Amino acid sequence: MQTITDCEKTIRSALRELWNKDRSLLNTDASERAICHRLAIYIENILNVCGEKLNVDCEYNRMGLATPKRLIGLIDDKNPEGKSVYPDIIIHSRNNNLRNVLVLEVKKSSSAHSDNFDKTKIAGYIRDLGYMYGCCLLIKVDTICTKLNCDDFYAIEMYPTLPDHRAAII
Repeated sequence: MQTITDCEKTIRSALRELWNKDRSLLNTDASERAICHRLAIYIENILNVCGEKLNVDCEYNRMGLATPKRLIGLIDDKNPEGKSVYPDIIIHSRNNNLRNVLVLEVKKSSSAHSDNFDKTKIAGYIRDLGYMYGCCLLIKVDTICTKLNCDDFYAIEMYPTLPDHRAAII
């Protein structure tokens, strides 16, 4: 997975697997964590077939071996060293920071929260933690899914790293 196009193709392929094998999670508005878990499995399977030596983790909060992931841009009174973060799905080399490839933040269409904070976190993952790419993914759930096809149940926004290590988030 060298390019943002490779990452997007992998995610779209994994989403097709999710649609074909786990549509009941979508139709019943299962938890975001359950959906992310299954999606991560499909991403990992695709990477394994392609021979990629990367890990796919959900809610992984470590930077290297022991340090919690923190976003410096999210400093406040409670978090003077930066806010601890738990990305929904990441593609990386575990136990080091040598290949932080992609971070995904997932929202369900039934969520009461906007994706603005997810976009802020993605910018932070790229800026502070060295991820190459970010992705905001909206998954349509509940009865909406029964009226959709495989390519319509999600919306995907990919974000590359700019030369100054900022995310290209508009």
